Amino acid sequence: MMDPQQVLTSLKQLMENVPDCGSGVAIDQQFLDWYGRIKVLLVSVNPRHEVELDLQQPRLAFPLLRGDAVQQVRMIISNEVKRLEFVLGDQIQPVYGPGAQYDFYRNLKSLIESAERELFLIDPYIDRNSFDLYLGDLDSSVGARVLAHNYASSLEPVIRMLATKHSAIEVRDSDSLHDRVLFVDGTQCWVIGQSIKDAAGKKPTYLAPLPREVVQGKLGFYENIWKDAVSIAP
Repeated sequence: MMDPQQVLTSLKQLMENVPDCGSGVAIDQQFLDWYGRIKVLLVSVNPRHEVELDLQQPRLAFPLLRGDAVQQVRMIISNEVKRLEFVLGDQIQPVYGPGAQYDFYRNLKSLIESAERELFLIDPYIDRNSFDLYLGDLDSSVGARVLAHNYASSLEPVIRMLATKHSAIEVRDSDSLHDRVLFVDGTQCWVIGQSIKDAAGKKPTYLAPLPREVVQGKLGFYENIWKDAVSIAP
């Protein structure tokens, strides 16, 4: 079950990518899939949204009413996003002081679990324990790529065991790594102050989102490193 932070992240992503519902009698399937995901997310954090969305669903079937119905759905989403941001405001912190390992773990784990398609994690110091802690329970429908270095060889056994239930995880080794970065679904980028192995242990760290307009440039940089990196597993 997704927690409120995961729902908030997913709702924001879906709000930025609203598919065309179509102008004909039949509603476009891509929109129906989007609408289904929205409904599951909204109802999971507030059951009353089921009634609100059910009121709009018949209107979506009529081309003349469809545009207004979509706007109403967008308003429901927007209001819930604002509510969740208010409720979670005290929980979302960009900086984690020494000893705040659990807070850091909870927030980074939430980001990882919010992925719907792919994760791309860059951390030169990720080791076997931290890999298993953050990625061991990753949904099998989500692909994952990891760029590592210092402890890369130690990851091979756990990756091969994990591959029996999750075949879409790949780890590569590169000595060109300096930053710690997490990409979620190719649209979000989070910069991590320390390796997740030691984050918020004896020193402060941070988990900072980059502006969306610079994400693709940052991703392209690491895609080039990925192409030249040495495959570790599977």
